[in-house]
Amino acid sequence: MSAVADIGWVGRPEGGMADIEVAAIFGSRTAMLGTDNDLFEVLKRFAPGAIRPKLWMRCGVGDELVSTNREFKARLEAAGGWKLDYREQPGVHDWNFWLGIMPELLDFFTAR
Repeated sequence: MSAVADIGWVGRPEGGMADIEVAAIFGSRTAMLGTDNDLFEVLKRFAPGAIRPKLWMRCGVGDELVSTNREFKARLEAAGGWKLDYREQPGVHDWNFWLGIMPELLDFFTAR
């Protein structure tokens, strides 16, 4: 349950169906690189001391995107100042996983 953290695969042969989906949304396979839709780019733009949102990330250890999520987590930690609630747990990139974490996600959004 997170945004696509690393979009470096866009435009590569292994991009496959994801490239088609990106092109349908942004107009081309590479149009989102370096924009506000590129989370690694957005992370670079935060000035030191700027107010940062609290982030919640969950990823299944069997998810093909787990390494990308780990890399994004590492960059957030290296940047410092981020309030990150990150957890990996059993599961893959599917609705069974997402439905299982939905109550916790809703608690995160409704917490004060």
